[in-house]
Amino acid sequence: MWRFAVIPTVGLTLLMAALVWLTETALPEVVPATAVKFQSIDALDAPLDPAAWADATLPLRLCQAVTCKGEFEVMRHTFEVAAKPASMWAVYLPYFDSAARVYLNGALVGDAGSITPPVGQHAKRPALLDISPTLVRTGRNELIVYFVEVAPGFGKAGRFYVGPKASLEGAFDVRIRAQVYAPILTICLTLPILLLVGFVMSSGRSEPMLLCFALVLLLFVLRTGNELVVDPWFSHSTHAAIFYGTSLCLLAAAYGFVSRLANAHVAAIELGLWLAAIAITAWLNWLLAQDLRIGVLRGNATLRYSSVLVLPILLILIVRYLRGEPSWRGGWVSAALVTAAGVVMLDIVRTWPPGMPEVTYASFGPPLLVGAFALVLAHRYVTNATAAAAANVELASRVAEREAQVVESYQRLREAQEASLLLEERQRIMRDMHDGVGGRLAALSSLLNRGEAVPTADVRDAVGESLQDLRLMIDSLDTLPDDLALALGAARPRLAHWLRGHGIALEWRCDIGQISGFGPRSVLSIYRLLQEACTNVARHAQASRVTITCTNSECALSVCVEDDGRGFEVLEGGGRGLGNMRSRVESLGGTFEVRSDTHGSGVYFKIPSQVERAPV
Repeated sequence: MWRFAVIPTVGLTLLMAALVWLTETALPEVVPATAVKFQSIDALDAPLDPAAWADATLPLRLCQAVTCKGEFEVMRHTFEVAAKPASMWAVYLPYFDSAARVYLNGALVGDAGSITPPVGQHAKRPALLDISPTLVRTGRNELIVYFVEVAPGFGKAGRFYVGPKASLEGAFDVRIRAQVYAPILTICLTLPILLLVGFVMSSGRSEPMLLCFALVLLLFVLRTGNELVVDPWFSHSTHAAIFYGTSLCLLAAAYGFVSRLANAHVAAIELGLWLAAIAITAWLNWLLAQDLRIGVLRGNATLRYSSVLVLPILLILIVRYLRGEPSWRGGWVSAALVTAAGVVMLDIVRTWPPGMPEVTYASFGPPLLVGAFALVLAHRYVTNATAAAAANVELASRVAEREAQVVESYQRLREAQEASLLLEERQRIMRDMHDGVGGRLAALSSLLNRGEAVPTADVRDAVGESLQDLRLMIDSLDTLPDDLALALGAARPRLAHWLRGHGIALEWRCDIGQISGFGPRSVLSIYRLLQEACTNVARHAQASRVTITCTNSECALSVCVEDDGRGFEVLEGGGRGLGNMRSRVESLGGTFEVRSDTHGSGVYFKIPSQVERAPV
């Protein structure tokens, strides 16, 4: 278990130790200025009072070690130069928590931040201001620094250096990397984490802990960025409020995150942290209106001293978690907690006894915690994504397996349907042969067997009708699906030949184009309807002409068989022949109608396109 925690902890500790060591040991090869004099003035153009200078020793906190009476504090430092320099000189300000303007021997050297409104923040940002060799005198030189406090009663003046620029640049480069570039790097690393948290929250995970974590990231980016720019984005009171909010949200999010990771979450403790954050934030707003300096103090103190109380609790929770479930992600969280606690304690020791807290290295604690928490979030996201991908693969496999089963079942069902249709077709053919051709031939055979004299015409008619019926059945079997026009075209010459034998002319008006959904059963039924209608005309109508009209309308075949005969009285239900025709049409889902008057008769039926549902 310990290797998961010790290795990351040692790694992060060595990294922070190297940063601190490089920063603290990067000292110029120039003696620092420590003995200075101070006085306060009300305006930049106000004359300096030679009798108002007060001795002071750097480093010091303005308005505590030095009495602040005006808007600006002025620092005076004198130094001796043995010979006029030939190369560029500079003044190096490692840490001045105020905006400053520097003069050498009465000539303006430059500004470290803006001392005119809006006042530059310039905290934790070292300054290296070039001094022309012509400004440096042989012998006594006077350096004047004007300070404008970024907030009333707030500021710190650290030791500074004046000397050859080449002797100062190395130390300045090291400190600006530690105090400027390193925080910029943390911002660059924090932004992708903020996007990741936002993506997780947008996908439906709106947990309070994630919301707090996102707020920590956002406030941290705003606060750190505001500290790094020369001209601040926000007023100092807004910056203090952001600093304070970051501290409180970080503590609440840290507890919620670690306690959930360790499965030791206590809702009462988290609720207490949230209530404390709300109460202290409200108190902060009141304090800022009363005394901005106290508000800044509270923000810094909250980050440091609350961390000392909360971080050990979190460390205990993570150690318990690592005992039960050793993992690298738990080890990195533990390492981040230990390292963050270490840099907080370092700042407390550096600035003891507590006055106005200086947060130099403790500001690296939040990025460490954020990075560790982001590692856990990323691990959870990758784990969930991997599990979802595996589930999708398994689901796709099951769907493919199920699809194969459905295809197999469908194939079996289709084979069964084909076998059923084949059997049904065989039974239909047998029934048609028995009722049609077989019946007529059987009746004729019976008459002949009895030895009775049968008129030749009757025999001829019976044989002819049997042959015609047989041709109809053969034609219906030969008809392909969606080929009803061809089937009707084949029936036309046979009907015309048969009617002509009875002295009746056929007028054919069928131009239906292509109409689908008529199989052998429907075709044979249509054949027989036409045949029976023509037979009725030949036997009873005494007509000279029959007109057959076929139209294709609304996916149905409409047929009209009309004659110019003597007509007949249409009875309800009709005779046996008409009743059979009606039954045949209705079995196919169609409609049937008979009309007759003294000018002729007509049979009208409409059969929809469909799969046959009843036997012929």
